[in-house]
Amino acid sequence: MTGTLQNLAGVLGVTLGAGALLGFIKNIVTLGDRLSDLSDATGISIKTLGGLRPIVEASGSSIEDFATGMRAMMRSLVEANDPASKQAEALKRLGISTKDMLRFMSDPDGFIRAYAEGLAKLPTVAERLAVAQELGSRAGAKQLAIFIDIAQNGLPQLSEETAKAYEKLGKLADR
Repeated sequence: MTGTLQNLAGVLGVTLGAGALLGFIKNIVTLGDRLSDLSDATGISIKTLGGLRPIVEASGSSIEDFATGMRAMMRSLVEANDPASKQAEALKRLGISTKDMLRFMSDPDGFIRAYAEGLAKLPTVAERLAVAQELGSRAGAKQLAIFIDIAQNGLPQLSEETAKAYEKLGKLADR
């Protein structure tokens, strides 16, 4: 009887272990697909999105919500072409010039760095919130702590190898 129970426990352990492994692999493929899709939608590199994910999730948000907020901010760059716009004024308060703004339209990772550094330089939380809300609406204000973290600790990024693996997983999931 004891031998039968031990064999049953061994079979269940292998089965549960294999199930857990398959679940883990599925989660990794899903994450790779999410990061790849968000990168395609925002222009933010998988390397940056993956590096930001722990900070974003620690703030109580999701990487998808972060990407949505970034899309709103990137639209603000387009609207800031009008020097009289509120967006242009907000960018000016961050120290981002029209020339910088044009460059950031094709460099979202650079925009994240400059935006974070500009916000951190504003003297009060109220000013930071006002600018964040002007450029990113409610999402921008909710993400203020994320950008202050980036300003203080730098823009976290995945290793090149990990980013490439997630990119490949994203392509695999799209098949």
